[in-house]
Amino acid sequence: MRVHRVGRTALLLEVADDGEVASLLHDLIERQEDGSLGPVAEVVPAARTVLLDGVAEPEALARQFADWQPAPVPPGTGPLVQVPTVYDGADLEEVAERWGVSPDEAVRIHAGREYRVAFSGFAPGFGYLTGLPEELSVPRRNTPRTRVPAGSVALAGHYTGVYPAASPGGWQLLGRTALALWDPARDPAALLAPGTGCALWRSGDRAGEVPGPAEVPGRAVRVVRPGPLTTVQDGGRVGVAALGCPGPGPWTSRPGHWPTAWSATARRRRCWRPPSAVWPCWRWRRWWPRSPGRPRR
Repeated sequence: MRVHRVGRTALLLEVADDGEVASLLHDLIERQEDGSLGPVAEVVPAARTVLLDGVAEPEALARQFADWQPAPVPPGTGPLVQVPTVYDGADLEEVAERWGVSPDEAVRIHAGREYRVAFSGFAPGFGYLTGLPEELSVPRRNTPRTRVPAGSVALAGHYTGVYPAASPGGWQLLGRTALALWDPARDPAALLAPGTGCALWRSGDRAGEVPGPAEVPGRAVRVVRPGPLTTVQDGGRVGVAALGCPGPGPWTSRPGHWPTAWSATARRRRCWRPPSAVWPCWRWRRWWPRSPGRPRR
């Protein structure tokens, strides 16, 4: 293992492959439960790394992993989610041809094993499932689809994934499920969180519609018709980065600062200056960058 410092309060633990990531994640969860890990705000696994963010004493924590060795994750560890799947995907025949089997045999191969969520990414609630051997890896599509329906079960490389919402995507589609993969009203919001076991099984010919997220009480903003550059900013979320929902960026670390900065300067200087190396200025009806040393006009 290699341990890297990331900023002042984070460590990046780098291992050989996603199998060692699973072992490391299991070890970290155990240390969190028994209190030996110490205060850590985020534990975020990826394909070959685990990020520990919000660490109170990074150097002391790094010493805990100086001699770490991977150990197999015991079978049956963690929750097991059953995913009923209708195998009627548009790319099923192509995947079967790559495997050198019939479509029915391809379904039997894919559905007849247990998977584990290695990490999440791409979209909130999109889990990368391991369990398919490397020799059954398939490439992404040469041309991604502009819209993949929610609940689509797909392959890319040796990973299996289930799309939590309709989105563009280039994975090979095998089938679909009616389970809601992401629901903010649920705790946790992601059905397939890292470390969760997953069993896909053939459910028949009809999967039904994927239900939309439940209404969450206390919401104050509903986006009705967004523009091309519309964003909604808030104070961010902490503790859910492992589910594919990152925390706030540097511009959201001080909520309420930007409207104040704009109203205080825009009227008299026609310029809004965020703390950045490049300041956007309004002139001649267009935005243009101005370096910090350049005088105002």
